Amino acid sequence: MIFSGRISTPANTAKASLQRSTLKISTGLIYKMEMLFPPGPGGLLYVRFLHGSHPLFPVSQDTFFNVDDKEISYDEHYMVETDPDEITIETYNLDTAYPHSVLCIVAVADTEAHIAKESPSLAFDKLIAAIQSPSKEEAAKAQARLDLIRDFLGEEDA
Repeated sequence: MIFSGRISTPANTAKASLQRSTLKISTGLIYKMEMLFPPGPGGLLYVRFLHGSHPLFPVSQDTFFNVDDKEISYDEHYMVETDPDEITIETYNLDTAYPHSVLCIVAVADTEAHIAKESPSLAFDKLIAAIQSPSKEEAAKAQARLDLIRDFLGEEDA
């Protein structure tokens, strides 16, 4: 699923009093994050994504992106399994005259099949654990998932 929001930040929004907005997402695997900066901010609009207090994009603790007329895109593999099922977007704007906005996009794989497509190794680890469980029903479900992954990867049965 794709989640997006346009975040507008007023002129003279200092870093010390930065703006916090939220983007509601589903639980699952975040596999892509993007920021689309239109022409105009001149590098004066600063933006970053967090999950809880954990910086996601960029990952450094006190770092923000600030560009003009650019798209910043990042392939991620970050699992959101519990609350908060939202991304916090922190912004500040050093332009003294104009507000500026940025389009924020987060792509989340929220089904087992989609997670397997975006991160086969993560899905494989879950399958191995399920296959090793004593429940025959769980083992059958895990084998079906493993077959799905093998089909996706174009592998023959081992």
